Amino acid sequence: MERVECPICEADDAEPWAVDHLGHRIVRCRGCGLRYQSPRPTGREALDIYDAEYFERERLGASRHRAIPGATSRHYLETIFRYCRTPRPDLLDIGTGLGQFARVAAKSAAVASVTATDVVDTHRETLREAGVDLLVGELGELELGRYDVVTAHHVLEHVDRPGALLRRIREAMRNTAIFHVVVPNEGGAMSRWKSFLSRHRLKRRAFRHLGAHHHLWFFERETLRRLLEKHGFVVVRAGTTSAAKRRSPPERLAHAALDAARWNTWLEFVATKRRQEER
Repeated sequence: MERVECPICEADDAEPWAVDHLGHRIVRCRGCGLRYQSPRPTGREALDIYDAEYFERERLGASRHRAIPGATSRHYLETIFRYCRTPRPDLLDIGTGLGQFARVAAKSAAVASVTATDVVDTHRETLREAGVDLLVGELGELELGRYDVVTAHHVLEHVDRPGALLRRIREAMRNTAIFHVVVPNEGGAMSRWKSFLSRHRLKRRAFRHLGAHHHLWFFERETLRRLLEKHGFVVVRAGTTSAAKRRSPPERLAHAALDAARWNTWLEFVATKRRQEER
């Protein structure tokens, strides 16, 4: 186990915030408010979670809701095309997982090429058939080209050193590139409600919704913004979203209201590289 510094403040100055039903300890930085797991397993031990069995569980979960990943991926592409300045961009998908987004992007005539990365090659053949080139290994060890769009969907909350990941992403971005990032929104309405229930012992498995068995960081809108800005990004969109599901009119209104308040389930940010003269 190792104690952890806040990646925004670069200091180990945190107060206890919660202990979940499995005994994971979550702290809150006194400087910026970022919540994170500390102490935690060392980075190498934490990687052992992401084996073939982990991805098989993810695949089985996705297969029960076949329409949702495709619709969600198409929503992500719509957001990307809204901000990307380059016609037919080259796209890099970090931590592709099952490869759902990478495969949808590769089918789009508006995307020139799709490269994906992950720590395992479980889905290499499926991705190859879709026209996606998979690079396997930790991001810092891979030889990357330069891209017009870099995506990281549900990745940042998993990595042991988010600052190092963001620096590597900047290096892989062309000057006019955009970065599209999605993480759980722990400042959202549902997470706040479940945390309230957990804190008052009204939830059978306290703080299970945080997923601390594989999530290391618990972002809210402002802490994600501060982390990106610290590592050389300019945030151009700081919204929220959720899985794209078929919804009734009342549900659509509810989600629209949550998005307007920035309280929906996931944070969805778009950022560009800060120009050297602005740094």
